[in-house]
Amino acid sequence: KLLSQSINNWEVILGHYQKLAKYWNKGNAKPFVFIANGIENDERFYMKLFQNGGRFALLDEEGGIFTKYISEKYPRAGFDHQCVKYIDRVFFWGDSEKENWCDRHVHMENGQGITTGNPRFDLSKPQWANYYRTISENVSSEKYILINAAFGGANALIDPQTEAIKHWGKQKGSESIYDMWMPYVHYQRKLLPLFIEGIIALTKHFSYQKFIIRPHPTEKEETYVSAFSCMSNVHVIRDGAVQEWLPNATIMIHNGCTTAIEAYFAGLEPICYAPYVEEDHIQTLTFDVSEVVREIDELIDLVGKKLRGEISLTKERRSKIDASIKPHIDNLNYNCVDKIARELDLIQLEGSPKFNFDHLNNWRDKIPKIFRGKIIRLEKRLKIISQEIIHHVGKNRKKTSLRNQMAARGKKKFPSLTMEEIMIRIEALKKVDPEINHVSVKSLEENVFCIKKSIIKNGSYSSQQES
Repeated sequence: KLLSQSINNWEVILGHYQKLAKYWNKGNAKPFVFIANGIENDERFYMKLFQNGGRFALLDEEGGIFTKYISEKYPRAGFDHQCVKYIDRVFFWGDSEKENWCDRHVHMENGQGITTGNPRFDLSKPQWANYYRTISENVSSEKYILINAAFGGANALIDPQTEAIKHWGKQKGSESIYDMWMPYVHYQRKLLPLFIEGIIALTKHFSYQKFIIRPHPTEKEETYVSAFSCMSNVHVIRDGAVQEWLPNATIMIHNGCTTAIEAYFAGLEPICYAPYVEEDHIQTLTFDVSEVVREIDELIDLVGKKLRGEISLTKERRSKIDASIKPHIDNLNYNCVDKIARELDLIQLEGSPKFNFDHLNNWRDKIPKIFRGKIIRLEKRLKIISQEIIHHVGKNRKKTSLRNQMAARGKKKFPSLTMEEIMIRIEALKKVDPEINHVSVKSLEENVFCIKKSIIKNGSYSSQQES
């Protein structure tokens, strides 16, 4: 939408977050806006960003879905974060979270925070169903009951306690990540077996129905494969975004997950099966959009009524849910991408931001740049050698194992990005949104691509795909 709406000659560099940072840090980018989904904590990041002609915009990806415990004790970006002043725009899900940020960060300036909603909810709306039918093999004509599990604490790919202590260590200033995570993990460990027990009873009762169980990307898939191995009507599938599975879902069931909100935007009223609840550790908004049941008999009865068409989402019920959602997710009845694109187009790229980073200088900064890089590379090489030595004497095996596990999890969450995938999605976008113009795509390196407006030559658009 930015390329289509703007009169400016924007280019969009798309790819893996870490690879993008390396790309612009090499001086490859023109004056640019770096869009992230979380605040960077290291001031040196912003110093390098500004030195390379960049600006920082934050598209908040967690919005209004935190638990009461997290929101009160460990709110997103904390309190008076030292790096808030470096952010040009923060795009918030809703006014509630925007006000929350402004209360917690006294240096937030007028115009810095913009309430836009979030694109994930645009993409969940019914008009996007054909988009997903075009790009995904997961969208079939067959109907099913969709069960989205969200047990990233109790059924994690990586042991939460090990990751909290060994990798994240201490939060700056006070308590540890361990203290933040573990109460939620303990809650989920009580809930998970009860949830699985109820879903097993449900799938047995409706043995003639097809069920799709989608584990969270950070979960162990094997837990569900094992639990439902004897049931031919149950399929455990991790593939694809939830939006790919919503168009043909007759019913959506969850345990307290953001996908419930996405399902509501798709036109469903989800069922939240919550056989065990601790109020401090539930994502309240996911309960608000759902019909909540606590007992197995209630779950079976409600699913039966929905399948028979005895109950449906009424206009009055929808109005009530909309009223509870609106303060937290603003784009109920508009597309937020238009708003975000307009705001990005207004960011001033001329000149340099007036920030002083002298307090970050150290002995390396006094060394000429040509030698500085060699020293940094030598330090990295020595570190690698020392780690290899420690590993071979058997004292660092657990740490290496954790590093490998985290790398594997990262690949599950972001496996890769190909030219073909991008082109398929662009063509599908054009069918849904007629305002999308012709663009060209160029591969810059593995998992990094440049998208820009196509140039008209001899009355036709230039090639859309370059290697």
